[in-house]
Amino acid sequence: MPDKPIIYVEKKKPPYLLGLLCLIPLVGAFVGLGLLLYGLIHYKDKWLSIIGGAGILFTVVIYGSLFYAAFHSKTFNNGFTEIAQMQLNELVKDVEFYKLQHGSYPDKLQQIERHNTFVNIHDPSQGMRGNGGIYNYKK
Repeated sequence: MPDKPIIYVEKKKPPYLLGLLCLIPLVGAFVGLGLLLYGLIHYKDKWLSIIGGAGILFTVVIYGSLFYAAFHSKTFNNGFTEIAQMQLNELVKDVEFYKLQHGSYPDKLQQIERHNTFVNIHDPSQGMRGNGGIYNYKK
């Protein structure tokens, strides 16, 4: 009886180095999801799945800390306050220009915005709270 040839099937290594892409926020979440699914379904490798899950978790932690800092950090608030002051200085000029064009001051800031799309009437220091983020104006 002739000897049967032995066939060796080389098992492919999982793409662990793709895990480095997980260090890029947002992109890392999608790469992490792909690695997680490859680790669970295709390669059945727990380390590739762990790397994928860590990539997703890294993006969540990074963006979560940015949102927290944006709402609770004095540095962020001071930066938005400075921007708001610069915008208010420009808005005063736009209100006065509106008066020159129409003979009277506008009833509300939205009237200026309709005539000049480059006018910014939204207060960046208010964020998503306050009076809808629009500067307080009374005629």
